[in-house]
Amino acid sequence: MSEFALEGPELKKMVKLSRKQPLPFAFNPGKTDDEHYFALHRRRPAAVLGKAAKSEGAGTKAAFGSCTVDGRVMQLTCEVVVPAMAKKLKKFLKANKITLNVEILDADGNVLESDIEDLPDDPDLFDDDDEDGITEEGAVEAGLSEGEAEEEGAPSGVPDAPALVARIKVAQPRIATAPKPVAEKLTQALKKVVTDIKGQKLADAAKTMDQIEGVLARMPAPAQQSQEAGQGGDAPSAAAVTADIRGLAQDAQKLPDPLKAKVVKPIQQLGALVKAGELARAAQGVVKVRQAIDTLSAQADAARPPEQPPEPPGAAPKPEGAGAKAEWEAAHTALKPRAEAAIAEQRFASEEVQNTFEMRLKYAEGNASENTPEGYAAALKTLPGLQKMLDEAAGNAAGTSKAEIGEDVQPFAVSRLKWEKTRETMHAELGKLKAAIAAACKSEPGLADLASMVGDLDDYLKALDTRLIDRLDEVVNAAQGPEREARKEAARSVLAEYQAELQKDFFSDVDGNNGFVNVSVAASASAALAEIADVLSPRG
Repeated sequence: MSEFALEGPELKKMVKLSRKQPLPFAFNPGKTDDEHYFALHRRRPAAVLGKAAKSEGAGTKAAFGSCTVDGRVMQLTCEVVVPAMAKKLKKFLKANKITLNVEILDADGNVLESDIEDLPDDPDLFDDDDEDGITEEGAVEAGLSEGEAEEEGAPSGVPDAPALVARIKVAQPRIATAPKPVAEKLTQALKKVVTDIKGQKLADAAKTMDQIEGVLARMPAPAQQSQEAGQGGDAPSAAAVTADIRGLAQDAQKLPDPLKAKVVKPIQQLGALVKAGELARAAQGVVKVRQAIDTLSAQADAARPPEQPPEPPGAAPKPEGAGAKAEWEAAHTALKPRAEAAIAEQRFASEEVQNTFEMRLKYAEGNASENTPEGYAAALKTLPGLQKMLDEAAGNAAGTSKAEIGEDVQPFAVSRLKWEKTRETMHAELGKLKAAIAAACKSEPGLADLASMVGDLDDYLKALDTRLIDRLDEVVNAAQGPEREARKEAARSVLAEYQAELQKDFFSDVDGNNGFVNVSVAASASAALAEIADVLSPRG
C-alpha cells in the first residue's frame, strides 16, 4: 500500500481542504485510469511526494507542485510537469466522485493545459460546514495534528530510502534554526534515522522521521525565529553570516544549471546586505535561501533518472538504443547553453514562439528522463525543430520576444500554438499504440511480421506536418489588409490538405478500432483543425 496515494473519501477530504490552503501534490499517470497515482499532503514537501510517486506509481514520470481548488477548478502549479495531465487527472477525480475541472500551470503561473467545461457544484466540496471541524483560520494547525493522528493510528507503507533522504534534507535547515536544546535532541534523532536507513530499518527510520517532523511543525517559522532573535538576542556577527553565505554558494554550485540560476542572485544580495551592515536581515535571508536550496536539491533528485547498475564483466553488447542515449546527451549538451541564452535575451520572434520553444524543450527533456531507448528516440525527433527555432532566434535582436502581439492577430497566434501542441499529442498517442503492439508481439511469436511494421506507423503523420505552423506565423506577421488576407488563404489551403488526409482509412480506425489500445490520434487532430478553421474562416 502506498504511503501517500489517495482515493475515495480520503481524497475528497484533502481536495476540500485545498479550497482553504494550498497543498503539496504529486501525480504519476499510469497506463490506465486505475493505475494513476495522486497524492495530496498537509506537511510533506512536494518534492518528497514526487519522489514517492515516481518510485511507487505505475508510470515512469511524476509531476509535483502545489494544488489549490478555486471554485470548480483544481489548479496545479507544477515544479515538474508531465504531458496530458489535465485530461487524465480530471477522469481520475471523476472516478473518485469528485466533480472538478483541472488547470495545469507552470511555476510562473502560465497555463500549460486545461480541461474546462461547465460543471455543476459538488455539494460535498462546497459545503462550508467541514465535517472534520477544521476552520479556515485553524486549518494548518488542525491539519497537522490530525495528520499525525492518522499516521500513528493507521498502517502505512514503508517509504524507500531516497524518499527518507529527501525528508532529511528538508528537515536539516529547520533543525539548525531551532533553540539549542531542541536542536541537539533533534540532531541525535536525525542521526538515528541515518543509521536506520543504512541498516535497512526503513520502518523505524520513517517512524522517527515522523516524530521529528511533528516537533518541527509546532515550531515557529524560521523567519519568525530570526526576527525574534534579532529583537531580543545577540546580533549575528559578520564573520558568521559571511561563512553561512559561503556555504550557500558552495551548495548552490552542486545544483543543475537551471535550478542554480534561481538562487545565485539571492546569494549575491545577501553579500550586499553584509557589506551594508544589515546583518540581521542577512541572517534571516540565509535561512530562507537555505530552505530554497534544500527544496531545489530534493527537486533535482526527484527528476534525476535512476542510476543504471554497472555491467558485469563479459556482458553482452548493449542493445540498440544505447547509441540514442549518447547522441541525445551530446546534442542536448550543445543545445542547452544556446537555449538558455536565447530565452534570457528574449530573441524569439514573439513571446508565444518562446513559450512554444520552452514547452517543446521540456517535452524532449521529459522523454529523455525516462532513460529508455524509446524515450531518447522521441527526444531526438524533437531536436531538429528546436535547433531550427534557435537558428531563427539568433538572427533577432535581444528583447524581440518582449514585443506584444496585437489583439487582431492573437487568435492566429493561439491557433499556431494549438497545432504545435496537437502534433505533440498525436505523436504521443501514436507512441502508446506502438508500445501496445510491441508488447503484444513479444507474447505472440506469430506476430513477428507485425512487430517489424511498428516503426512505419509514424509515416501516417508525415502529411500532418509543421506547414500550418509556418503559415499561421506568416498571418501573425503580415500587415493588416490584402497581405494578411493572402496569408490566411495560404493557411486555409494547408488546413484543407490536413482535413482531407484525416479522411483516409488509417485515421478512421486508429483511435478505437486498432485492436490493441484506445488512443486519440485522429480525434485530437480533427478537433484542433476544426477550431483553427473557424479562426481562419472569412468574415463577412
